[in-house]
Amino acid sequence: MNFYRERSEPPTVLNLQGQAFSQLLSFLYFRFPTSDFRSFPHSPKQFLPYCIDLSAPNQILFLMLNLSVLLEDSARRFPAKDAFVFVDTRLTYAQVNGAANQVANGLRAAGIQAGDKVALSCLNLPYFPIIYFGILKAGAAIVPLSVLLKRDEVEYHLKDSDAKAYFCFVGTPELPMAQEGYAGFSQVDSCEQFYVITAQPTDPSPIEGAPTLGMLMNGQSPVAVTEATDAEDTAVIIYTSGTTGRPKGAELTHSSLLLNAILSTNIITTKADDTQLIVLPLFHIFAMTCLMNAGVYKG
Repeated sequence: MNFYRERSEPPTVLNLQGQAFSQLLSFLYFRFPTSDFRSFPHSPKQFLPYCIDLSAPNQILFLMLNLSVLLEDSARRFPAKDAFVFVDTRLTYAQVNGAANQVANGLRAAGIQAGDKVALSCLNLPYFPIIYFGILKAGAAIVPLSVLLKRDEVEYHLKDSDAKAYFCFVGTPELPMAQEGYAGFSQVDSCEQFYVITAQPTDPSPIEGAPTLGMLMNGQSPVAVTEATDAEDTAVIIYTSGTTGRPKGAELTHSSLLLNAILSTNIITTKADDTQLIVLPLFHIFAMTCLMNAGVYKG
């Protein structure tokens, strides 16, 4: 994975204290063993993912960072360990990482570029983290949407976020997500791609002319080069509930989400051998950060 890139703008500086500093530093050091600890600035022609300013204690200077490092690190450390369990389906970290790579490769082949926004409507299924980390690996930002949105609400969110693609679960007879999602998508010219998440990857599309997630992933390599995003690049756009007006998108960066995942494991003392039950919807920031991302971080 190539995290080297020329850049002229100053790096992101994080000031941390005590356990937060040592824990993040340990994570970075073992994730990027080739990185060295030398004073900033580096040579202008080559930057490492992060460095430590020896003249400023407790400072970490992020030069580039992609939140998908959480999954990649655990896939490296615990490849055969269960990552997500749903009914009779058990997926290991290596399997989830490989599937996310297929999503990233499929999105790139479809023309999605770094900085694009990709919306996601999905129940709490293994597909959610696979698509979530796949979007990140492609360098795009995720726009998680409530599974209860109706077509006019989907239309608004896709327009407001400037989403270029939209993944939507097929739903159920009582909750026809794909039908509502596709109806909203059809009203947004700027959103160019729609993918149905079917119950099984090989299931045919329930909407004529709409490809499925399985079609996007089919034939794609389970190995991918993750986009080298900046620490302050937008990783996720979370929308407010809109109780006092139209919902508004809050842009969350790679570094903020990484730090929140790490620090939340300290608060609830999550351990690598714990099993977490995720009952809150993953499109909500609490479940996404304190359960999914934090759990993946701990392995």
